[in-house]
Amino acid sequence: LIEILDVNLIDLELEASSKDEVIHQLCSLLYENGRVKDLEKFKEAVYEREQIGETGMGNQIAIPHSIKKDAKKSGICISILKEPILWNGYNVRLIFMFALNKSFDQVPKLYELILDAIDDKTRYQKMLKCKNFKDFMSILMKGND
Repeated sequence: LIEILDVNLIDLELEASSKDEVIHQLCSLLYENGRVKDLEKFKEAVYEREQIGETGMGNQIAIPHSIKKDAKKSGICISILKEPILWNGYNVRLIFMFALNKSFDQVPKLYELILDAIDDKTRYQKMLKCKNFKDFMSILMKGND
């Protein structure tokens, strides 16, 4: 999983006032870092997935992603919003946006990693306070070390 986590795909102080603004910013970040081929097509596929089912999960988390596994190179964009926004009826602060290609076969492991981290209240609160990639990844990957 480490290869899809990149310091250039993380914004721990994202300023956005709406779900649309977050989706646009994170899709742009994935595009600018060579993870998706076509910004508009990827964004359309994210919105298509949003229409099928909510990606806001409660507990201030959202995991938006494309309906297709057609990323140029798999990557996860991670952001923490300075202030929560409304996302399908949930207040959200922590967003993991997936851009995955067909060769990525660790989706269950990825969800398990994220859900294990957010299910632990102490660990989750530490994640929300992180100011740099190294600290965030340490908490996400190892827990309370």
